[in-house]
Amino acid sequence: MSKAYVKKSKLLNATLGLKNIMGRHFLAIEQAFRDGTPTAWATSGTPVELLYAMDVQPMLPENSATISAARK
Repeated sequence: MSKAYVKKSKLLNATLGLKNIMGRHFLAIEQAFRDGTPTAWATSGTPVELLYAMDVQPMLPENSATISAARK
């Protein structure tokens, strides 16, 4: 049997910054849920400023998809 070859990909300089931003976003969603604050599943075209003005925490699925796709 041959050993499996695992290719290491080079990280971009912005990767750690993006992880930090997205981590804070997901923590804000979790905290809003625990506090009983309303949350909204919103797409990228939704004006999130309106949601924030109404004290609603937006959840943006495109952000998760982008990060997942960037890993490959």
